[in-house]
Amino acid sequence: MSSHHIPYNNVKSPTISPAPRYLGIDTMVHSHLMWLASAALCDTLSPTLPVGWEQRKTHDEKAPLPHYFFNPQLKTAQWEHPSLTHWRSVLHELLATEKKTTHLEAKDDAPGSPGRHAPPKKAMLWVPVKEDS
Repeated sequence: MSSHHIPYNNVKSPTISPAPRYLGIDTMVHSHLMWLASAALCDTLSPTLPVGWEQRKTHDEKAPLPHYFFNPQLKTAQWEHPSLTHWRSVLHELLATEKKTTHLEAKDDAPGSPGRHAPPKKAMLWVPVKEDS
């Protein structure tokens, strides 16, 4: 009987692999955000919808899906699962924050700037001393 060892990084999950692409995660550049795809997938597979959302059946035979999602408070209808919409907005916020942080770090490393690697300037602290009489 022979056993084969398959390295973990070569195992492809048929369920989670389309989720990052669908959300817009570039797995080669933003592999640290794969947790977000996993969370989105868990939410979409959950039997409960986010608060305020309902799943309704469509009677349109040309519709892409047999159901859609509706939020009566927001008066919003959409084909996409509301959890995917939520996680995509979280992704965009994280990417915007990363872009700002990267931009600031690049600015700090620019020639002529003190940069984050520059030694801190010593602060002088003046302490009143009582003189002995």
